[in-house]
Amino acid sequence: MNHLIGSDHPFHQVIFEVGRSGAMYFTDWLEPEERNAFVQAHSMQLVSIIREPLCALVKEAMEQGIVVSKGTSLGKFFGNQAMSPKDPDACASAIMSAPAMTILEVLRHDGARSFDEVVPPVFHTVGPMPILSVDWEGLKDSVRMIFESGRLHPVIVVSQNGRFGTGQLDEFQSKLLRPIDDPSVEVYFQDLNAAASIVARLTWSELQARFEGSA
Repeated sequence: MNHLIGSDHPFHQVIFEVGRSGAMYFTDWLEPEERNAFVQAHSMQLVSIIREPLCALVKEAMEQGIVVSKGTSLGKFFGNQAMSPKDPDACASAIMSAPAMTILEVLRHDGARSFDEVVPPVFHTVGPMPILSVDWEGLKDSVRMIFESGRLHPVIVVSQNGRFGTGQLDEFQSKLLRPIDDPSVEVYFQDLNAAASIVARLTWSELQARFEGSA
């Protein structure tokens, strides 16, 4: 846990521990009656691992203006309790009192995706990118080949580890955004290193200016 996740990511360590300790419940390899027998015996222990970190996450997120009350994906953890989106303490208390099986069922069926809207902006504060050696000509050639193959929404992507790559916008984004006119002049850009991923249409000079000193 310390080697792969690290102490800088305590919430992810908690999720890992719940998944490890409750593997018999979260797996699809067992029959429902086998999973149920296990979780009936261990539900309180499993939920005790995550209640306090989940409360802290909810409170911190709400104080930063992220709505996590009933009706949002994180609101599933509240069960049927009505929550005020402006009361972080009440929401945290609701998670402390929510039935253990409510929390475990959300984790099992949601696959922990509820945390995606909260964990990155709260816990993944991204600092300035290091100076990178970027092969701009290689990226331009790759974008041109994507465009000439008939995929008219080529994109430059910076991954969370800071690496540059090329690709095509997904189907939903392609329907919303107009095609690139000339891949030698402009390209779409997506920064996955940011707290929230945003797609921008930029000229190559504008994109290079964002990473001045990297080119």
